[in-house]
Amino acid sequence: MKTKQVISLLSKKNIKIVDEGNIIYHDYRKVANVPLENHDAIILMDGVWKFCFVELERRNEPDIQVKKSFSSKSDALEHLFLNRLYWHWLFKYVVPNRDSVDKLWNIDVLREIMKDLSIPEKYLCTPEKLHEKSICVFKKDGKWFEAYIGTNKQMFESSEEGFDDEDWFFSIRINSIYCLYLLDKYTEELLKRKKIKVPFSDIQIANFLGYDI
Repeated sequence: MKTKQVISLLSKKNIKIVDEGNIIYHDYRKVANVPLENHDAIILMDGVWKFCFVELERRNEPDIQVKKSFSSKSDALEHLFLNRLYWHWLFKYVVPNRDSVDKLWNIDVLREIMKDLSIPEKYLCTPEKLHEKSICVFKKDGKWFEAYIGTNKQMFESSEEGFDDEDWFFSIRINSIYCLYLLDKYTEELLKRKKIKVPFSDIQIANFLGYDI
């Protein structure tokens, strides 16, 4: 992806990306005269594009925390693009629906909520019956875990530690499932409109979901 394309596509979702050459960042401010504080950016550092969290709040100098490095500017731009989409969808669609559930979560409740949201069943699976492009939930050593199932049923495990609390674990799984579903729909749209030439890779999707791969 190119810088202008990322800026244009995200602007249609009211996500402002600012290009300052060697720094391209998300400007979340609603009012321009308010100081910019903590934000995500891609920064060219020592010839390498890196995805960073820039901490400015209550600081005279920014604290730049490097999260991931990339072999090209295009790859860095795609990561920024997908990262901003995830958080946009999470707070606009996922959290309001998740927080409206007034029952203890388990895998059956998760399937019920997916049905209410018109998310196809294929987006949730278990190790006994894997589906490509889905979220797999499983229990190991008494703890609950999540994995993304990619092409050819390759499993990408979340870097999160296992969860003891079943209710908490399944309530948060809707984040990954709903955002993955929205990404699939949006990818189809981008391909149809010829905004991208190929779908996002499994590693890009795993990173979109917050996995440290």
